[in-house]
Amino acid sequence: MSDKTLDVKKESEKVLARLAKEGKIPEIRPLTRKERKQLNKDKKNMFISTHDVNDQRGPLEVQTDTVDYVLDNFFKDTDWDDLPNNVCFAFATSVLAATFKDYVAEKN
Repeated sequence: MSDKTLDVKKESEKVLARLAKEGKIPEIRPLTRKERKQLNKDKKNMFISTHDVNDQRGPLEVQTDTVDYVLDNFFKDTDWDDLPNNVCFAFATSVLAATFKDYVAEKN
């Protein structure tokens, strides 16, 4: 990952943290095992790495479907419709990244 990419990622994390502190979005958290199983069950082949070759959706549509599913099913208490799409996308992808990381860290 380039330095510029890391800078953009860090800036996005700061913006998401600020929006959470302001109460506009929830704090980023990993999905529970139950939620992750629901994600897999309800929307098969949502991830590009497991994308079914018979699925006619392109990679961007798979990603946006996944983002919408995460927001609409696991963070129902937030009104996402009036937030900028890039904020919604960054939030949901951060949740998925937190879900599938291979380490556990204690929150300070």
